[in-house]
Amino acid sequence: MELAPKGFSKIDKRAFIKYYLISFLTLALLLAGILFILFILFKADKKMKLALLENNQINHLTLEGKAITSSFRYAISDLVFLSRHLELIKDFHGDGNNEQSGLISDLTGFLKQKGVYDQLYFIDKAGVEILRIDYNDGEPLIVHNKGLQTASERDYFKDTISLAEGELFVSPFYLSNGRDVTKEPTIPTISIGTPVFDESGNKTGVIILDYLGNVLIDNFAQVARVAKGDAMLLNSDGYWLYSQNRDDEFGFMFSEKRDRRFGVDFPNEWKRISMDVSGQFYTPDGLFTFSTIYPLLEVNTSGKIDRSYYWKVVLRVAPKELNPASLNIRSMLFRICILLIIVIFLVSFLFARAREDSFRIESTKRELMENVE
Repeated sequence: MELAPKGFSKIDKRAFIKYYLISFLTLALLLAGILFILFILFKADKKMKLALLENNQINHLTLEGKAITSSFRYAISDLVFLSRHLELIKDFHGDGNNEQSGLISDLTGFLKQKGVYDQLYFIDKAGVEILRIDYNDGEPLIVHNKGLQTASERDYFKDTISLAEGELFVSPFYLSNGRDVTKEPTIPTISIGTPVFDESGNKTGVIILDYLGNVLIDNFAQVARVAKGDAMLLNSDGYWLYSQNRDDEFGFMFSEKRDRRFGVDFPNEWKRISMDVSGQFYTPDGLFTFSTIYPLLEVNTSGKIDRSYYWKVVLRVAPKELNPASLNIRSMLFRICILLIIVIFLVSFLFARAREDSFRIESTKRELMENVE
């Protein structure tokens, strides 16, 4: 295939190729410079957008942490207040007419007004329930003597009765079936408790509140709606307490879901998240931002913090959500480059043709002038 048009002499062809190559190389160098500048600009834009995303994820992570700790702080404050309510002890060990006491009325009103506790227990130091009140969908129900149980062998009682004054028991997040033991557990719950002492400092029993975890989870989910990517709340074993795929939640409660853990889906990421308190990093599975929540850190009145009890807040942005416009720079520049090369080829051809025609016209004019003379 010949580059020069037909009808050209060998000399014309050499001149045409010369002009064509000069034009092509000049425009190609100009194109390379433009593409290089565009590449630098796109890279800077990508870096800026990713930095903004990283900062936003950290800010959302802070908000998620506050949503959890603020909800939990109120629950602990309620528990501490009730444990220090001296009338509680007097009424339970006074005339014995518990149901008629003003304290019972106060406690049922408390449960109804708060609306965040499924059950309230007072258990004496022998492990016998002295009082239990069920929230009962906003109509508190006092459990009478026949319905009261012995809790001496229950873990929550043994763990709480062994605590010193001011120390707190917090159960793992779990699913409860409330008062209906025949139903599959569906109510996210955290049991919190603390010992109760009389005026002389003698331990008289424990008070337990079953905190409705939906309150905490709903607050978490509300913040998660405005975060980019997937927001997750995990327990220390990597099980989902909150996930946008609700079927993943509370896998440890069901034998068929025991493998529904974050560490199964993201094993390498979980190794890092489980070992560090907080951080942010990229992997082929996206951008991960995480922090550790110690529920008792800001509310424990004893000054002793159990760091073995924690939750993980994780935000994940999938690769396809990491600013796809910037991540497709190479393919976009490749298409632009191919298009511009075609344009340069045509422009160079036309420029060389025009330049050769101009020289031929000038040459013809000179020949005519010489013949006239």
